[in-house]
Amino acid sequence: MLFTIITTITVWMKNVEATERWCVADPSASDEDLENALNFVCGSGADCSQIQPGQPCYKPNLLYSHVSYALSSYCHNELSSQFVV
Repeated sequence: MLFTIITTITVWMKNVEATERWCVADPSASDEDLENALNFVCGSGADCSQIQPGQPCYKPNLLYSHVSYALSSYCHNELSSQFVV
């Protein structure tokens, strides 16, 4: 599932302007897949500091919300440097 998420993000990003990029988690993904995606992107360049307890983007404290934030951070920080739009 993680490969599908990252592949989908990569393909989607080729077709949008840098200022319009938002990556979000699949709402139908299982909690296990969301946890795996969160662990992957937070360990691969996403800035996940803002979704920690007490930080501005911690609430709502929902796994889906945290994964979506982390995926967007990952897209902006890591994948955007791979594409020329």
